[in-house]
Amino acid sequence: MSQSRPGYKTIDSSVGRTPSSSVPQWPDPVVPTSLASGGYQWPGQPQPHGFPGVPQRVAPNPQIFPPPAVHQPLPTAPLLDPSTLPNKPPNRRITLWLSQRIVKWKFFARHLELPEYEIQRITEENPHDVGEQCYQMFHMWHRQCAPEDYTYKTIGKILLDDEKNKALYHEFVKEVLAVET
Repeated sequence: MSQSRPGYKTIDSSVGRTPSSSVPQWPDPVVPTSLASGGYQWPGQPQPHGFPGVPQRVAPNPQIFPPPAVHQPLPTAPLLDPSTLPNKPPNRRITLWLSQRIVKWKFFARHLELPEYEIQRITEENPHDVGEQCYQMFHMWHRQCAPEDYTYKTIGKILLDDEKNKALYHEFVKEVLAVET
């Protein structure tokens, strides 16, 4: 017996317990071998094939697991021709918008025929800000090119030339048309 403290009742831990021999022995819980086939197996029985405890790969029941829909490619938007772009110089809003989205700005600068030393200078002046490097590239291009070349059409053609920036082309056209119309 355990010692009791004043004001507390002592409880005997063996009271209320049944001897372990009189407790009914139930089998272990059912373990499913495969959810798709709906088969179950009691532990201790031999597996039909494979390793014990590893679910068997069975063809799924189409009533339970319907086959996936046939893959069809997503519809693609028609490729907009750069001639749909206005033959105007890009405004500051579009230049800022584009400078935050161009993936390979050095490739873009080389297509704009900026000298390599200018590309290097832009990189050195803004070593940790790619968006600013790209914006400076547009600013440099505006200062060095002929006015008839500084247009939305030129930018659109260059975006289409590069696979990495081609995805940006549709967004660019939509943005330009929204701003300029």
